[in-house]
Amino acid sequence: MLKLALSFVLLLPVLAPGLHAQPSASPQPIITIPQSSCVVHSGDDSAWAAADVDTSGWQLLAQFSPSGKDTVFWVRCAANQDLAALPDPAIQVLNVYAGTVWVNGQQVGVIEFGPGSATHKSAAGLTLALSTAASPVRSIAIRCLLTRVGWAHNYRPALARLGIRESLIDYQIAEAHRFPDGLLPAYSLFLLVGASGIFLLCLYFYDRSQLPALWLALYCLPAGFFRINSYLYSLAPSTPDTVLMLWSTLSTFSDWFAVLFFFSIAQRRMPRVYWIVFAAICYFVIGTNLPLILPASWALPVSLFMLKTLDLTQAMQSFAFTAPLVAFWPLHRLRGWRRTLFLVCLLWSLTEFFFEYQGDLFHLAWTSPVQNFVALANLLVIAALVAIIFRNQKTVALERARLGTEIESARQVQSRLVPAVLPALPGFRLDAAYHPAAEVGGDFYQIFPQPNGFALIVIGDVSGKGLKAAMTGTLALGALRTLAEDNLSPAQILSRLNAQLAASSDGGFVTCLAARIAPDGTLTLANAGHLSPYRNQEEVPVEPGLPLGVTGDADYAESTFMLIHGETLTFLSDGVVEAQNAQGELFGFERTRSISSRPAEQIVAAAQQFGQQDDITVVTLSFSTTPPQALHPASC
Repeated sequence: MLKLALSFVLLLPVLAPGLHAQPSASPQPIITIPQSSCVVHSGDDSAWAAADVDTSGWQLLAQFSPSGKDTVFWVRCAANQDLAALPDPAIQVLNVYAGTVWVNGQQVGVIEFGPGSATHKSAAGLTLALSTAASPVRSIAIRCLLTRVGWAHNYRPALARLGIRESLIDYQIAEAHRFPDGLLPAYSLFLLVGASGIFLLCLYFYDRSQLPALWLALYCLPAGFFRINSYLYSLAPSTPDTVLMLWSTLSTFSDWFAVLFFFSIAQRRMPRVYWIVFAAICYFVIGTNLPLILPASWALPVSLFMLKTLDLTQAMQSFAFTAPLVAFWPLHRLRGWRRTLFLVCLLWSLTEFFFEYQGDLFHLAWTSPVQNFVALANLLVIAALVAIIFRNQKTVALERARLGTEIESARQVQSRLVPAVLPALPGFRLDAAYHPAAEVGGDFYQIFPQPNGFALIVIGDVSGKGLKAAMTGTLALGALRTLAEDNLSPAQILSRLNAQLAASSDGGFVTCLAARIAPDGTLTLANAGHLSPYRNQEEVPVEPGLPLGVTGDADYAESTFMLIHGETLTFLSDGVVEAQNAQGELFGFERTRSISSRPAEQIVAAAQQFGQQDDITVVTLSFSTTPPQALHPASC
């Protein structure tokens, strides 16, 4: 995309002279009445249409600017032009939305057209035929009626031309669509700015973490393309008004997107005071577009009210230009690439400020060469941003590689938290399922066969998630393997394990349930803050105890009961109970109790379907007379 845009930009200086329209040569010369020959007077008096009027107290047209109160004013121009030799003489009046025209005291026509009219129709509506009686043209009187007030301070109404009617129409169309060659560098640069916006938008959708790219794209797209709309409009003069209004509105919001960009690229939170910029922009958009769709009786009062508050609105909008200073403050702490980025953003903001106020400060038109510097500053910011993005991408790639290594190490640690193969216990059937919420979890379980047909079953849950939780679980299992060989009771195992974890604890804790099962089904349990197991869909009453690692002198009591043949005991972690759906409802103890007699994998699937939030571990122990066999736990 960028290559195509760049190729077009490079070819544009060659193609532009053939693309843009130039004023067509007319059969007879077109006579433009100079503004020095015209005067203006506010108010309304039908006597001012006469051929001879004393204009000694009138104001020069070149010095006139609407004050907001001049809803009706008259313009008179002195002329001495003989049009008798022309086959179809006419007068063309520009910059008048509605009004009436007199020549030599005789009314020649009424101007009634809106700014949304088609190009040829608009030019024709401004061009009025003259009779041979109007030659020579000595005086021109124009009654100007403002149906709405524009925002431009340099509004100069009633530019008059004389000549052949068809030539005047063609000349006006060509002049309206003439591409200014002096601004070719700016148009080319802004075309590249708009194309860069497409690239940045694609970059954001590829990597959603690149938020500065989004805000800069939303600035570049309307700002870049709207500022060349006069050229695009010349190629497609039938562009709907709604499209032009949309581009104009988006371009107006570009100041707000720039503010968001500055704070985003500086990685600073935007102060709430900048919302006044957004409010001013919304107010300006309403004031610009609302009179265009209101009836005339409403349009003028609304536009007059907007015009009276224009200075305040522009002052609030100007606050956007302070964003680079605030975003990168304090400046004396800036180093390296951040200092360079600040200077580029400041240059961009200053050139935008100069562009916005060049008319007020230096009486320059919007077509002044300052656009070249504005466009160049935009491109410098884009280049700096792209460089920073690729620099960050390189850093992120290295960080992801490091995290990948850590995750792989964590997976190796994770494999030690659950047995690869469930051992065979004579007279019992084991089933297990383990599904971490993230790539690495903190749940663990182990089954340790012991002499004389006894077995120790341990299930635990480390607070937190990820690598740190897995490391804590590994530490706990390492200690458990040693303790299991000493043929200790479940309460003794938890007490010693608690002392070791409390000595090395960094503020976390571990819930744990230890159960010692005898060949005849006698079960002895000790609990350290873990969920009680379920038997026959009922919670087994177990003496409670503090989680491991909270305090080093905690004591744990034991509970003993008998399993009968055919019964199943289900151990599980709180990931089942704490599963949560989109409405924030927990899976809860009641649902857990109702499915506690199901196979381990079915219990996990039910919790996951409801909405898994934490690691889920389920271990079932069924007392049976069937021969023992080695079972493999379900893979996660």
